Amino acid sequence: MDKNISATIVEICKKLGIPYQSCNPNYVEFYNDAKRIGEIVMEVEGLIDELDCILIRHKVQSFTKNQIEEDLQELHRIDHDLINLAQKIKKEND
Repeated sequence: MDKNISATIVEICKKLGIPYQSCNPNYVEFYNDAKRIGEIVMEVEGLIDELDCILIRHKVQSFTKNQIEEDLQELHRIDHDLINLAQKIKKEND
């Protein structure tokens, strides 16, 4: 839960109109980006089967379900890299 504290404080203050600047702004940005990438990956995973049906129906062979899944794995790696970088920045600033 510790890694969420800065991001949570920033979000709540923003909603309430309270001017607040985190002492870990890079961490908050990286954490939010990593969180959003995770959300995007989940959304895309939910669409893979639907997209695959469309590709099959229109006989599109240059773009496959496996290719889409490989690209999603790359997004997962980016997500983890962003989180690790954010944690490194946080440790350096503690």
